[in-house]
Amino acid sequence: DTTGMIEKVRATIYLSLDELWSVPTDNALIATFLDPRFKHFNWTTNGERDKTQQLVKALYDTLKEKLRDCMQINIEDNDEILYYIKLSNIRVKDDPLIWW
Repeated sequence: DTTGMIEKVRATIYLSLDELWSVPTDNALIATFLDPRFKHFNWTTNGERDKTQQLVKALYDTLKEKLRDCMQINIEDNDEILYYIKLSNIRVKDDPLIWW
């Protein structure tokens, strides 16, 4: 009988990852945020989610300024990060590279 097997495997993986990788690095948090399957951070604290959104926003703003200076173009000040956050997650089985 395999009833509950997926939940047991999921819990085991989670506990193993939590033990081996208890403090996510900024790069890992940013990569997770940019994956449209997991960007809402349902697996961690609101503090980690907010920190990550601020990191991505800072990176985006820095890049936007560099592009503006380098290419001498007027880049609109639309809040692309907020727009991305408001989009729904995609299904876990979907390919994020196709989504992007």
